[in-house]
Amino acid sequence: MGKTLRVCLAMGGGVSLGSFSGAALTEALKLLVLYGKDNDNNDYDQVIVDGMSGASAGAIALTIMLKCLIDYRSMIPLVNNQLTEQDLLNEIIKEYFSNEITKAEKHQSKFETLKALQLAQKIQHKLWVKEVDSVKLYNNENRSKNPIKPNDSFSLLDRKLLEDLTKTYLMTSDGVDISRRQLLDPKRVIFACSLTNLLPIEIDFSNDNIGENSDKDRLQQNFLKSVGSENHSELRVIDFVFDETAIEKDGKETDSRWLKFCSNPKPNQPTHFKITDRSAWATISASALGCGAFPIAFEPVILKRYKAEFGDSKKHTNWPSSFSKIQQEIISHQHTNNNTFTQNSYFAEEDNRILDYESFNFPYIDGGTFNNEPIREAFKIGTFQDFGRVTNNEERLILFVDPIVRKEQYHSFKISAFSPVKKSGNEVSFKKELGKLFGNVSSILGVLTNQGSIKEEHKIIDIQENFELRKTIFKYLDANTDMSHNLTVDIIATAFNKITKNLQNGMISLGTRDPMIYFLAEIEKNCKDITTDHEACIHLELDDLEKLKKMIDDTITTSKSLDIATVYNTLKLTKKEDQNVFAQTVFKVIADFALNTDGKNENAYRAAILPINKTLNTIELPGSEIEAFGGFASEKARNYSFAFARLSTLLSLKERVGGFRPNSPFINNDSFPFFEKKLTDQIEEIDFFNNKGTYATALEQNLFNHSVTRLKGVLLSNKYLKFILLKIPFVATSLLGTIAMPIVSAGLFVSSIFKKSPWRGSNILKNLIRKGVDQINFMPLEPVTISILSDIQLNKKLMFRCSDDTIKKGKAVEHIINTSGNKKRYQYYFQVSLLEYIKQKNILRTNATSQNADFLKIDSLEIDRLGLSLSDKVQMPNDIDGNLYPKRKRIAIENNYKDIIIEMRLDRFNLPLIKPSINDKNTSLHYSLKNINYHVNPILEIDLQKLSNGQEGWYFKEQTESLDKKLLRE
Repeated sequence: MGKTLRVCLAMGGGVSLGSFSGAALTEALKLLVLYGKDNDNNDYDQVIVDGMSGASAGAIALTIMLKCLIDYRSMIPLVNNQLTEQDLLNEIIKEYFSNEITKAEKHQSKFETLKALQLAQKIQHKLWVKEVDSVKLYNNENRSKNPIKPNDSFSLLDRKLLEDLTKTYLMTSDGVDISRRQLLDPKRVIFACSLTNLLPIEIDFSNDNIGENSDKDRLQQNFLKSVGSENHSELRVIDFVFDETAIEKDGKETDSRWLKFCSNPKPNQPTHFKITDRSAWATISASALGCGAFPIAFEPVILKRYKAEFGDSKKHTNWPSSFSKIQQEIISHQHTNNNTFTQNSYFAEEDNRILDYESFNFPYIDGGTFNNEPIREAFKIGTFQDFGRVTNNEERLILFVDPIVRKEQYHSFKISAFSPVKKSGNEVSFKKELGKLFGNVSSILGVLTNQGSIKEEHKIIDIQENFELRKTIFKYLDANTDMSHNLTVDIIATAFNKITKNLQNGMISLGTRDPMIYFLAEIEKNCKDITTDHEACIHLELDDLEKLKKMIDDTITTSKSLDIATVYNTLKLTKKEDQNVFAQTVFKVIADFALNTDGKNENAYRAAILPINKTLNTIELPGSEIEAFGGFASEKARNYSFAFARLSTLLSLKERVGGFRPNSPFINNDSFPFFEKKLTDQIEEIDFFNNKGTYATALEQNLFNHSVTRLKGVLLSNKYLKFILLKIPFVATSLLGTIAMPIVSAGLFVSSIFKKSPWRGSNILKNLIRKGVDQINFMPLEPVTISILSDIQLNKKLMFRCSDDTIKKGKAVEHIINTSGNKKRYQYYFQVSLLEYIKQKNILRTNATSQNADFLKIDSLEIDRLGLSLSDKVQMPNDIDGNLYPKRKRIAIENNYKDIIIEMRLDRFNLPLIKPSINDKNTSLHYSLKNINYHVNPILEIDLQKLSNGQEGWYFKEQTESLDKKLLRE
């Protein structure tokens, strides 16, 4: 019986070169299924995919393939209504067996798997080569008819094409039968998506509960703040569970930090989904699109993230402490006051969706921004899957696909800012300072990009070196038969605490988060390393181990003493050799964690599919230009990359000398020369390089021209820029240049039109200095966007009465909303500012002195009273140093600030917001508005019709809408 090959896939980003990724991914699996050989050069008994990790376009390619492997038959009509299963099989027989039926029949047991992979490859081709191109992505014609909505983010490209394709190919669940899945692990497949959160999550520096022990170790906590970090790089782990009974039996149920997709999800579990539901695939699709949201090109993808995804307890959570703080304020108020509490803070994505801070819509961009090669996650998934399972007859392969590589190993060391001259035609001239500045800026951007994406493969090679050191240490420990006397309780406590901490960190655990179960597994592994006699292995009871852990914890909290003899008695280890095995395991665990080799499989193979030629040297594919967007301009380029991916895959996996596996290649067959020629012929038929001018024309017509049209539309949307562009043509040139070369064109822009006051350079400098000084002399206020909803059109004029009885006027902007039934509603936007410290009359005791009264006022109402203002800042008195006297600073704000709005009016409607609403602690609106900075796109809204009917008219709304909700709308 042959071995089983277990594969974890790691897919790097590639943008338009997703055409390479999709082809290489499916081709590699077909070749491994057909011709895969183990390390002894025997055929694999079976090939199983049990894990995937992806970034950018790689995550999208993986999602497409996964859907095909779950049930390829239900997806056949998406390619062609005339396509049949027999057609897929005929293509396999033609391509891999040269139409020789007798050769193909030897692989008859693999036909279903091969048909699924063949369909997956056809869909990858249809999507990456045929469907996605720059003309459709810019969608300029449709954009001119449908202007940007008020709450949309900016993007050069239109994501609608990707959303429509997602709905067609991924969210169609009719007739899906998961029992028909092919190649996938029968129990589960784990999928990790690499994401970049535009809002960083602070890395917690304290295990204290929010609001508790606020004065404890104050200086220590402030020191930790000063060295604190914020994390933009995240993972979303999706657990596809096909056999729930089996994973429960294995003791490896879905991690609480993961999303679970299964046949029978638990009710009232927001992170659990039914795998065949359309809503489930909307969440999966949105996550994949979030991975591929290339910055600026596509707008950020809003994903609904759940508190459970960031940790399972107060002590082990990365959920923003800001949200916990808001929740605790509300809970504390409810406990103190038994009043009825009104929930009037909502998400915008659906009616009456309460904003409870147990979930939140975060904006995400391309996961490849900081982790474009998610190899580490694939290794971790493999570790999780292999934990607690007999793997003697298995081999583990981490298969990595990346379409973008450098042709040369070493980059150029030139820095253009140091170059003294520049060439123009056949002449040279000295560089001006502006040109050198631009060279420096380019270098700095390169530094940030490269340093933000350290290659994980290099770290893995370092781990391989650590494994060699690990072997040396383990060899020493195994040779020492008297380790039990060297063990102390403190050393055991250190090992247990380190296990606990490491198991709790990270999205992907080492197979369990229970430290005692992990230690038992390490005991068993150590026994196998020492002897093949299973009966000679020590047997520890989990209850005894947990009892020991509690005893050790008690010694820390109660200062009781505990000797090593008591440890062995508690574990019922009476024999010296058993005590020695226990001691060896403790020391090995400490060494594993110190060397960062814990839970890692040193025997796992890794292989990479890269664009290579027949001399095994890397190449650059057409389409890798312009940050890999060039391929979107040319179907021929995408087709060429797709075909070359298949050849590169064959060359990578069949290589004997200098290949990825030292003893034998991953695939082997006598027919490879014929198959290689066939793939080469297909590439030559595409004939990409015969007329290079064709590609240049495609780049100009399909990419450059549409880029100019798009940028022109952006600039003309501003009425002032529109006036300048249409009246002064040379300014238009400068502005278009501003998009491409901000530093150079800024100088041209200033020199061409900004020569007169108030645009003189000296005045601009004065304005910058004044803004800097304002940061010292003024306290900025937070802007609050207010929206008024009305069934009838209103006059946009606003009236504000302020605390000093002055009347001030303003104007709102109008937006028309088309509701269901073609009914129009009118929305009016305007902005005011939020003031957190305002006076409240009659709160001071009459017998208090003036100074004490001021302090009483602040202490009792600090940050509790809110007000709205027309000003955007508060001037500070010159005689108060707010750093030395923070309470006096707050008093000064209260005493000196007069411009507080006490009444608002739009058209004939008075807006009674201030007193009855925002300072009512019995409403969630108060806490949401008070913490307005903890929101992505907040708005304070009133529905005039609700208000007229006596309903609660004012409410707070987080305007973001998660993409999965958007995809589900027709």
